[in-house]
Amino acid sequence: MALLIIFLLIITLGVCYFCYWLPMRLGNKKLGYFIALTLFSFISYKTYEGFYPSDDFYEKEFIEVTGLELKDMEVVESDASYPDMQGDYCSAALIKLGEKEYQDLLFKIQADTAFNGSEQMGSLPLKNVTNGVKLDFEFKASRGTDASENFFIGFLSDNRTIVIEKCKT
Repeated sequence: MALLIIFLLIITLGVCYFCYWLPMRLGNKKLGYFIALTLFSFISYKTYEGFYPSDDFYEKEFIEVTGLELKDMEVVESDASYPDMQGDYCSAALIKLGEKEYQDLLFKIQADTAFNGSEQMGSLPLKNVTNGVKLDFEFKASRGTDASENFFIGFLSDNRTIVIEKCKT
């Protein structure tokens, strides 16, 4: 991981230096500074966002896993692995819902034939998010060609909190 970060930093600095050097050679030093600083800021932000996704990312994952778009939800805890060269990753989030939304979601998942009662998938992000918390109900589903996307939903006993996991392989 450290090697990847160093490699990305070297590439970023090289591209930024080129974007500074070219306008400077053409006689516009301020434009070179502006372009290099803007580019460096953008690349740094996107890299940070890739390692530490925002709550919006986990809300989209929730919609993809459950098929529901809820307004009354709060991402309490979240974790994700960085995508590898093929784009494979796992993400997990502990989400607090309203009691009605919790019950509606539990009823929907129990009725959905794609989900079945199953063990947790056991990815590192899921272990980091749950911290050994006991789940009352657990459901797992696979979608995509050759089951390339695996989903997990667990319901906690407080009637408000769920944990979701998505692994793309």
